Amino acid sequence: MANAEDLFRASRKTAESKSIQLRSKNIPLNWFNHPTITPLMNEQAPKVFEDFSKTLHYRKVEEAVFKVLSQEENIISTVNSLFAGQNHEINGINAITIQMGRKAYILLCQVETSVGNGNFAIYLGRNANSFEFGHEAERDFHNLKDLSEAAEQKLTEKAKRKYKFLKPITLMNSVEIDGNEYSSFTMPFIENYGELRAGLYEGTKTPIAFPFLRYSVTFSKKMEEFNEMVFKRNLKIEENFVHLLRKLPGKSIEYVLRELHRTSEFQALKKQVEELLIGNALIYLLSDGHFPKEFMINAGDWMINFKDNSLYLYLITVRGGWEKLSGDEEWVEKMKKQEEIVPGKEMEGLFMPVFHAQDDIIETAIEKARKLLNE
Repeated sequence: MANAEDLFRASRKTAESKSIQLRSKNIPLNWFNHPTITPLMNEQAPKVFEDFSKTLHYRKVEEAVFKVLSQEENIISTVNSLFAGQNHEINGINAITIQMGRKAYILLCQVETSVGNGNFAIYLGRNANSFEFGHEAERDFHNLKDLSEAAEQKLTEKAKRKYKFLKPITLMNSVEIDGNEYSSFTMPFIENYGELRAGLYEGTKTPIAFPFLRYSVTFSKKMEEFNEMVFKRNLKIEENFVHLLRKLPGKSIEYVLRELHRTSEFQALKKQVEELLIGNALIYLLSDGHFPKEFMINAGDWMINFKDNSLYLYLITVRGGWEKLSGDEEWVEKMKKQEEIVPGKEMEGLFMPVFHAQDDIIETAIEKARKLLNE
């Protein structure tokens, strides 16, 4: 995600504010609108996401969050985790919706205290607990807690800097909205990471197409510059392809593609894909042979920070709960079949095989991941 201070700095406080009671004191609760995110929620979300009778409507999010933040003991416990060992007084809380998916709404909260500001996030389950897909917040809370503890114990110190797994803070009490109960939990706000997006580059001069990785939404100049660099690299890959077609007349397309894959631009892309696959393999290894049932890159399961063209990954959900795999071979096959919806073509239902033609690095990712574990 972006920097929390930057998100609030770019946002505007709504006219209406409420107050909650913490430690026998009325604390102002302010709601903010972001110039990019809020229109996305209010205008595009209804076109993409169906609202079932027991699904929390996006216009009810503020009401639900007010009830979540009114849970005095749980909120104080969450805030205490941000200021460990410091004697603080809570003076106000600001909130803004920053992400929405089929499973949950993600809210950024800024708590103003006598010793400074702190930030945390709320995972608010979108489906009612009585619904077929209810209680996802509780499941995700416990699964993430177990996975983060396993990572803390088993990952090497070097690997911990590159691959992180969210450790949730507090499981909240369910809140009732329109006769339905919804679950939630608090978690750390991940500074300076953005949502990972697998895109599909489709050639403008040739029929070439290949998946690539970028930031989903850019909140800073640095993120914008990285995405611009990615698109320039993609264009260069196609230019290389055109050059090879002219240089190697009469050669099969398979031969030309093998030569293309040896170019520095394609190798840089391949390195990023390999790092992502190693992260996926670590999920499998740290969970003793399990993998998220509904794993999706483009649903925001991985947050990303691109440093020196390399991936630093942060897993924030075990989407759909755990699925037990029979062994390494099943994980390999799962990665070969991994499909993601093509960004911008959600309504058309178009999917892409994100690890297409990467069988060699899929098959070695598990062994490379094992080397990141303590012996």
